[in-house]
Amino acid sequence: MILRGIFTLRRAELEWFYQQGADWLFPDFFERYKEVIPEEERGDMMKAYYKRLTGDDEEEKLRAAAAWSRWETATSKLVVDPEYVKKAEDAKW
Repeated sequence: MILRGIFTLRRAELEWFYQQGADWLFPDFFERYKEVIPEEERGDMMKAYYKRLTGDDEEEKLRAAAAWSRWETATSKLVVDPEYVKKAEDAKW
């Protein structure tokens, strides 16, 4: 068995991935993930995304879903797979 990484979902790990830390590894993708959220709400990206993904505004929900998915697909492999990231362009994917 090859273990690529351990992610135990502790708050510190989530903040490293969704708030500050992983952005240093994937700055271009993080910028697109961040731009969906107004600057005044960027202090807690998970909370800001939760608000949009569970809100009533369908257009905002899809825009947030696409940005979140693009961030997830871009960072889910050791080397970015452009074809896999492209799937996230479809917000309903």
